[in-house]
Amino acid sequence: MVLGIVSLVSGFVLGIKTQQNGVVSGAPGAVTVVLFVAGLVAILVGAFLPSINVKNSAVRNGPTVVGKLVSIGQTGTYVNQQPQCQLTVQFTTKDGQQVTASDLEVIMLTDLATWQTGRVVPLRYNPSNPQEMEIIKVGVVDATTTDGVTGGGIILAVERNGTFQGKDPVCQVTVQFETGDGQQITASETKAIPLAAMVQCQVGGGAIIRYDPQEPASITIVGVTTAPAARVLAEVANA
Repeated sequence: MVLGIVSLVSGFVLGIKTQQNGVVSGAPGAVTVVLFVAGLVAILVGAFLPSINVKNSAVRNGPTVVGKLVSIGQTGTYVNQQPQCQLTVQFTTKDGQQVTASDLEVIMLTDLATWQTGRVVPLRYNPSNPQEMEIIKVGVVDATTTDGVTGGGIILAVERNGTFQGKDPVCQVTVQFETGDGQQITASETKAIPLAAMVQCQVGGGAIIRYDPQEPASITIVGVTTAPAARVLAEVANA
């Protein structure tokens, strides 16, 4: 904002000097206009940026829960030839509020088919305004499973068995997680991991799972994410 004020004042002073000296050349006038406009824009950006940063910080540091995708639509905007989509999600806050909110995300064309309504997605939200939320990007492993209770855990081991389903390697993935009633569970599932998700299926990373509440060691891995989000997924509440 300070830079904007300086530019604004410089443009104003330059304009006055130009008039006082009786200069009729277009160049000083153009410089004056540029400085004035640049200063005005900088001031406006400086005024709004703090509130944007506060909002983003509140979301990034907010609680993490699991939601359900209820609608998806392309906005018509493309980033590097990949479509921007509006994703609408229903979720329950930590204090029990039922919320429906939307987030804009750029989705790879190759992943678009996996973003279907009903998909389980982890997200963070602003506790002061739950409508402000962001979806945590996850590599999809199984977008069809709906049985069981949803939870989040840490990947302890990923072991390939040397076989493939199509181009996807079959792996035994071991996950540690906590059930809704506080049990600490370590369980494994052997399944084909899509190539698009394999880069995120790493030891120390996070996993979204669905488990049988009567037999928690029976799990289905539905999504994986990279190490920075592992701690976040460990906090995911039951859907």
